[in-house]
Amino acid sequence: MKRSVARLLACVLTLGYLAWAGLGNNKTAYVGGTEKQIEEGVEGAASIENQKEFLFEYNSGQLIIPYD
Repeated sequence: MKRSVARLLACVLTLGYLAWAGLGNNKTAYVGGTEKQIEEGVEGAASIENQKEFLFEYNSGQLIIPYD
């Protein structure tokens, strides 16, 4: 029983760490989808400061998606 709990705890801690690994807290990556103006894997910065639109800024431009 103790081994099972220890293994579960180790897995949870490892997966939690991996969830925070990657680009960093101020970067965002476009991984693909329906937007054709951005290539897959492009890194940039996302902003939700404006309550009416989502903003993704990247090296060659920006993408604005209105919430309404």
